[in-house]
Amino acid sequence: MRQEQHIELIFKENYKELCFLAHNYLADLDEAQDVVQDVFVKLLTTQNKPITNYNAYLKTAVRNSCLKRLRDSKLVLLQDIDSRFETDKYEFEQEEIKREEAQLKLYRAIEHLPPQCKKIFVLCVVEGMTYPKAAETLEVSANTIKTHIKRAYKMLRVSLSESQISYVLAFLGIFF
Repeated sequence: MRQEQHIELIFKENYKELCFLAHNYLADLDEAQDVVQDVFVKLLTTQNKPITNYNAYLKTAVRNSCLKRLRDSKLVLLQDIDSRFETDKYEFEQEEIKREEAQLKLYRAIEHLPPQCKKIFVLCVVEGMTYPKAAETLEVSANTIKTHIKRAYKMLRVSLSESQISYVLAFLGIFF
């Protein structure tokens, strides 16, 4: 019997079992069939030494091919994850820069408030003091505190653009 006929006979006898083995590794029938066919093609084209136990050789070759495919697919997956991580990291850094710029603009705008208005705004909004406590500390009425806070917000709206205001308000708690 010729070598090709012998391998064809082995192929017919072992194909399903080898596909099942490959499927156990890869969990994809089409890919499992491709692996088994690739192993037989390699066997036909690159046979260097005579094989004494085809069954053991084929099972080992299928297993190794499956493991190589899994390793290669994991490398591709890891590269994809690395790429997404770099993108997320860049976006996070850009967001951080925007936050810092917004924070700086807010600080500058607060610095331009009138002295009493600034003092009250910093006490109540930045430091979180209650209106009654701020009124007691500064020896003014609670209504005076409310009036100065309203003025401060109004002045900040004028000095900051609409997009900056929404951004600053969104992150106001983070800044202070």
